[in-house]
Amino acid sequence: NTPSPDTQVLAARSGKQLPGSSSSSTPTNQPASFIGLAPSKAMLAANKAQLAAQQGTGSAAASGSGSAAAVIAGVAGLGISGGPSSGVEQQGPSDVIRRRRVADFVLEPALAAECAVAAAAEATQGGGSRQGIHLVVLGHVDAGKSTLMGRLLHDLGVVSAKDMRQHQREATAAGKGSFAWAWVLDERPEERARGVTVDVATTRFATPRYNVTLLDAPGHKDFVPNMITGAAQADAALLVVDGSPGGFEAGFQGTTGPGGWCGQTREHAQLARSLGVDQLTVVVSKLDMAGYSQERFLDIQSQLLPFLIGPSCGFKQSSIQWLPAVGPAGENLVGPPSPGCGLAAWWQGPCLVDAIDTFHARERVTNRPVRLPVADVFRNK
Repeated sequence: NTPSPDTQVLAARSGKQLPGSSSSSTPTNQPASFIGLAPSKAMLAANKAQLAAQQGTGSAAASGSGSAAAVIAGVAGLGISGGPSSGVEQQGPSDVIRRRRVADFVLEPALAAECAVAAAAEATQGGGSRQGIHLVVLGHVDAGKSTLMGRLLHDLGVVSAKDMRQHQREATAAGKGSFAWAWVLDERPEERARGVTVDVATTRFATPRYNVTLLDAPGHKDFVPNMITGAAQADAALLVVDGSPGGFEAGFQGTTGPGGWCGQTREHAQLARSLGVDQLTVVVSKLDMAGYSQERFLDIQSQLLPFLIGPSCGFKQSSIQWLPAVGPAGENLVGPPSPGCGLAAWWQGPCLVDAIDTFHARERVTNRPVRLPVADVFRNK
């Protein structure tokens, strides 16, 4: 039943007598802060300095520390006796502790110059005056997110015609020919087997204004944590909505009754806004299955807009864009709808690439204290 060293230290500091121990068990010439700890050179020096101060012999000055308080304070600064932690300053024997302000952290001139060079390189990487922007793609499962992005990457030249022919052959052989465009981003075997995105797929492409880092988030409710990982890294978002008959309603309203579920359109929009995404483009896809109906597009907009700007979501109406697009046919992605497409009869707005270029890139504050967000955790057995 011997008390632990920590217990002995606390008891000695408070002047309490521990059960089973006598007053003679604690050396009178040893500071209470060091009870139960293995002696070291620093501890012995502090012990010697304290005895000299008590006896008034002045031997503390001979130890080279200047005073007993200075020696003890120096040892305390090592964290042995509850000294100050990182970011906290101790001011003399009075033990006045002051936490450092953010303004007290100033970059060294050489480091500040390196940060300026790195920021300039990031702002102009790969394309002259292009800035970088992170774009996450959100929406209900089967809304056509991966298909839309796969066709966009092909039309921008990121994915070659040869690679697309290979994807088409592999998808057809697996009995999933309609998923060929989605397989550009859904590369994992389980994603191709199930036909749904599981993890966040990351790729890059360039627009006339931006170098875009694309984050294709999963839409299935089982993988919402992965979607959060993608949205937490984004500056702006594309919310893809299924415009086919009944598609928008399933993703926005869900089902009721026993075993009912809520569509991920709502949840994704709310999570993105709570994670700091304040720029949004709503892309109504699969309108070819609704006869390219303008009425269908306006009906979806009338139902979804009050939710997006309402208190449960909180987007500003001025920060939301709307546009129709058809992924497999590539309509209204990198240019206006083709003359033979039904969208050309009524859509005069921007295409998807133009909408992306209207987003505002966030300032990378490289001259402030560093932050290290943990985006994902991997377990290695």
